[in-house]
Amino acid sequence: MHSSGGTFGDSDLDFILTKLSHPYEHKISGIKYLIDRVHNYPITRVAKDNEMETINNILINNKYNTDIITKLTTNNRKQNIAKQQNITEDSEEQKTKTKWATFTYIGKETRNITKLFRDTKLKIAFRTKNNLQHILKSRPEINKYNNSGIYSMKCLDCPKEYIGQTGRKFNTRYKEHIHDIRHNNSNTGYSEHILNTGHAYGTIENTMDIIATGRKGQYLNTLENYHIYRTTKKNTHMNNINKEINNPIYHELSNIYTEQHNNTPPSTPTTTTPTTS
Repeated sequence: MHSSGGTFGDSDLDFILTKLSHPYEHKISGIKYLIDRVHNYPITRVAKDNEMETINNILINNKYNTDIITKLTTNNRKQNIAKQQNITEDSEEQKTKTKWATFTYIGKETRNITKLFRDTKLKIAFRTKNNLQHILKSRPEINKYNNSGIYSMKCLDCPKEYIGQTGRKFNTRYKEHIHDIRHNNSNTGYSEHILNTGHAYGTIENTMDIIATGRKGQYLNTLENYHIYRTTKKNTHMNNINKEINNPIYHELSNIYTEQHNNTPPSTPTTTTPTTS
């Protein structure tokens, strides 16, 4: 009953339990799946005992309490009895269709955000990009400035920055900003700042940072608003202050970002591309 042909197996469970980027719910689901499989597959008693011993050893090796096997087995029996007797709870909550939201799990930061939905009717599910397909998939090198999405334009003489979104290529949008400056047009907060202060701007490599790539839509709109919110709170924004949107999720994310930034030891600056989950 080991993993083969794309089926979840013992080696997959060992992989998940060792990864901090997998939420606790995923780890419990992996354990529960293998226990259920032992009890439901038509195999001999000896084979079942061997499988349970393997699961038990995986838990011990990853410092998990083996009592979880007993708890999950008991819960599984109760669920099976409930199904057989067709027991349903007559509650208003079950009559209402449940709404779900999915978050990409990156650690405690995700927990801080999902806690905001604790007292709502919205149910939370987690997903992770830390799987074998993601790890093994090779990606061709591309010019990041040929993409579209959300970007930041920096001033070279002060901490101010402009957050923007474009459906065209980043290098095309950069040229438009520079064109406005050279032709004395204050069409954006960036060109307005450079023209009013006389501060310096530079090449695309040292002026434009890529925040996220993708097509224009609600996801990028939300992400753009968050980064405008963050720069506004730092008082480093060039954007119209009226675009700031007060939002408890933005506030929590901003606190997490600040905490991580303050706890990061100084290092030699390198040219990197910011990424999002």
